[in-house]
Amino acid sequence: MSTRCQVVVRDSFGDEIMFYRHSDGYPEGAMPTLQKFMGWVRRGIIRDNAEQSSGWLILIGAQEYSTELETVTWEQVPKDTVLEPNEKNKISGWKCGAYEPAVKRHGNIEYLYVLDLKDKTIACYKTGFDGEGPVNDTLLFTDSETDPWTDKEE
Repeated sequence: MSTRCQVVVRDSFGDEIMFYRHSDGYPEGAMPTLQKFMGWVRRGIIRDNAEQSSGWLILIGAQEYSTELETVTWEQVPKDTVLEPNEKNKISGWKCGAYEPAVKRHGNIEYLYVLDLKDKTIACYKTGFDGEGPVNDTLLFTDSETDPWTDKEE
C-alpha cells in the first residue's frame, strides 16, 4: 500500500495551499523534493508567498515522475480519445506528478508536511487523522537552513 501525505504551503499573509501525494509520502520519499522547493525559497529563487511559489512544487513533482509535456492541439486528438500514459510517462489523464492540489485534508494520510515560507522551515508530522475523528498530529522533526533534515539511512 502507498504511503500518502499532504503538504501545506503557508506564507506570512496567512494564506495556505494544500497538496496531496499519493505515494512515497514518508520522509525519505517526500523530503528531497520538499527540500529542493524550500531551498529555492531560502535562496530567493522563488517568491515566499503561497500563491506564487506553489506551482513550482507541482513542477518539481512532475520532474520527479519524469513527466514530459508534448505540444498537442485539440485538433490533433480524435474526439473520443482517452489520453493514456505511454512508455515515457508522457501526458496522462490521471496525474502530472508527485504533488496534486487538494481541496481538503484527506483521511488516508500518514504524514503531514507544513512548509512555512515566512520562517523557511518544513515541519513533518506523523498523523493519526482518519478522516472522521479528531486530528492527532505528532511533530517528528523540523527542517531549517541551520538544522536540515537528513535521511538517517544514507
